[in-house]
Amino acid sequence: MFENILTPQFKQIFKDSIDTIISANGLSVPCTIKFDSASKELCYNCIFDSISNRSANIPKDNAPISFPRQTICPVCNGNGILETAKKETINLSIIFDHKYWINVGPNVVNLSDGMVQSLCDISLLPKIKNCQEMIMDTDLSNYGNYRYIIAGDPTPVGLDSHDYIITLWKKL
Repeated sequence: MFENILTPQFKQIFKDSIDTIISANGLSVPCTIKFDSASKELCYNCIFDSISNRSANIPKDNAPISFPRQTICPVCNGNGILETAKKETINLSIIFDHKYWINVGPNVVNLSDGMVQSLCDISLLPKIKNCQEMIMDTDLSNYGNYRYIIAGDPTPVGLDSHDYIITLWKKL
């Protein structure tokens, strides 16, 4: 009855459809992924106090963002050090409603509020596995908390091949 349904033509239609969904012009959104490898630099706006290992809360000469002496530096929030995390923008197709998620195993049973599922090309697997957090839809990130961490290992999926990955994300 179902012997000839998964023809090469059907598989190609499936692949073309998913490729369209996850493309930058499809149903994906730009997401920023941040990695663990953060670099630490002294604040460019205030003088660093090496005794307390914090900001002296005194602006440097010609500080780009001025602030009154003995108030907290607005750039480093009084830490004296700026951490710059390595980040990259990638496109992910996000599925919010768990009724439409692709069931990829027992992890789907343990759902919490605020979880989302993403679909993307398998080439992004190393980046997603190594990311510390994901900020979904960078165009909306100023309007609310759209920060997520990985809730389980990304799972390779596809029709007779592993061309894509599904990832569960938990809201921070």
